[in-house]
Amino acid sequence: SDHLDAKHTKVYVFLATNHTIRYGVMRRQETHTMTDPFFGAAGTLTAIWLLVHLFIGGREIVRPFIRDSALTPTARDTLYQCWHFTTAAIACMAAFFLLASVSDERVFATCATLLAGSYFLSGVGLVTSLGESHARLPQGWLFIPVPALGIAGHLL
Repeated sequence: SDHLDAKHTKVYVFLATNHTIRYGVMRRQETHTMTDPFFGAAGTLTAIWLLVHLFIGGREIVRPFIRDSALTPTARDTLYQCWHFTTAAIACMAAFFLLASVSDERVFATCATLLAGSYFLSGVGLVTSLGESHARLPQGWLFIPVPALGIAGHLL
């Protein structure tokens, strides 16, 4: 129907190229929210890893090194600051994936996918280069499904 209501219309005013003012009524396009299940799954999984980082990492990693008297205050405080940087980065990663899952802003998912991929590569690569056990330091492996879901969201 040609019936116009306030919910679906808006008044527009613009300056035309001949410097006259034009106005009129324009139909609003129906908006629909894109939901990408892959980005949503990546965001949810990242949020779970954030909770693991906060609660298990806080208890088993942060508290012991804060109490470690063998560390200099500068080393201790730098490690503590890095833990907070990691917390912020994982929170942003989750937020970016979740934002991308409900909007058309895929750039957020691109950034989060690259960040998750770097967590995987650096986490696995560093443990390998140190000759440590991945069973003892599995954090890098936790992120392999996250960039995989991000890539799937971009391709499918």
